[in-house]
Amino acid sequence: MFQKDAWRLWVVAVLLAGPVAAQDARSTLHLTAPITRWDEAVPIGNGLLGGLLWGEESTLNLSLDRGDLWDERLPEIFRTPIWNWTTMQRLVAQDSMPRFHALFDDPYEQIPYPTKLPGGRLVLTRSIGGEVREFQLRLHEAEALAIFGNDTVRAVALADKQAILLRVPGTAQLAFVPSTGVAKLGYPAAVVDAEGFTQRGADGFVYSAQARTRAVAGATLIAVTIATSHDGTDPKMIAARRLDAVLQDGWTA
Repeated sequence: MFQKDAWRLWVVAVLLAGPVAAQDARSTLHLTAPITRWDEAVPIGNGLLGGLLWGEESTLNLSLDRGDLWDERLPEIFRTPIWNWTTMQRLVAQDSMPRFHALFDDPYEQIPYPTKLPGGRLVLTRSIGGEVREFQLRLHEAEALAIFGNDTVRAVALADKQAILLRVPGTAQLAFVPSTGVAKLGYPAAVVDAEGFTQRGADGFVYSAQARTRAVAGATLIAVTIATSHDGTDPKMIAARRLDAVLQDGWTA
C-alpha cells in the first residue's frame, strides 16, 4: 500500500511542477581550435561508448573508449592469504616498511595489470580542407561540433545504439590508429583493415573498433563503434552489423 501511495504522490508532484525547462543554451562549451591533445578534447558518450573530438587544420581525431575495456588479470601476489588489510596493519605496527612496500606498492609499479585498455583513435582528413576554428559541446543537444569556415562537423553518441555518428560536409579520408601501448601487456599487434582494427587481449578477450560511411546529400555519415567479446564471439562482425543499422537509420539528431 505504501508503494502505491508513494507512486501516486510522485505523479501528482510531477504534474504540479509543470513542464521542465529546457537546458539553457548558454551552457554550450566553446573551445578555440586547434586542440592538439586528446585530454583537452570535447567529450561525448552514452554511458558505455565514448569519444573525444579534437584536431587542427583539416584533420579531426576521435579518440574512442568503452567502459568495459579492461585487462582484468590479477598479479599472483594479490591472491595470497597475506595480501590483506590485517597484514598491512601488522607491518605498519612492526615498522616493517620494506616488506610493506614489497607486498603492497611494488606490484603496481612492476606489473602492468589490471588496467584500463585504450580504444584507439579514428583520424578524419576532410576533402574540403580549410582549418577548424572552434570546437563546441552543446550540452542541451548532447552534440559535439567542429566548426570550420563555412561548414560544421557534427558528432553524437547515440543513446539507444552503441555507436557514435558523425556528419561531415563533403567527404573524408578515414584511418584508424590502434594503441601500441598494449604491447607492454604482452598483446600481439592489432590486425588493421580498411574499416578498423581488431585487438586480441588476455584470457581470450577481443575488441574491434570499426567505422563505416554512407554518402548523403553534400555530406558523409560516419558511424563508429567498438564491439567486444562480451557482446559475442565475433566482435568485428557484430560491429559491422551495428554500423550498417545505424547508417540505414541515417542522421536523426
